[in-house]
Amino acid sequence: MKIGFALPNIGPVGTAEAVSKVAQRAEALGYYSLWTVERLLFPVKPQSAYAGMPDGSLPEPYKHVLDPLEALTFAAAQTKKVTLGTSVLDIPYYNPVMLARRLTTIDYLSNGRLRVGLGLGWSQDEMEATRCRHEKTRRHGG
Repeated sequence: MKIGFALPNIGPVGTAEAVSKVAQRAEALGYYSLWTVERLLFPVKPQSAYAGMPDGSLPEPYKHVLDPLEALTFAAAQTKKVTLGTSVLDIPYYNPVMLARRLTTIDYLSNGRLRVGLGLGWSQDEMEATRCRHEKTRRHGG
């Protein structure tokens, strides 16, 4: 069995010190992988409900989120073996060529340890902030 867990890139624990300590300790203990999450905004009046909470609001820790790729790059520089992954990057927010270059750089600098989870996103607020058109909107002519 391969066991991994979240790298602390969200909430008050999302600090350089915490990312460094967790990454190094996870590797020392023989964990297989470390994963980051992506959240771009913490809207005051969200247009889309967050399915993880009964009232549809985002949890408080999402007010502070380190960039998932930068956090993985930071962790990669301080480890040698632990696998590093994204869970999940919302691909509509990125230029595909630039994202490919960033992912390739992390994978190369970490000696092939990067694993990438990709998704389409769900937050209308984030879609608007990145000037993306959500698939649901496209299908309905919006």
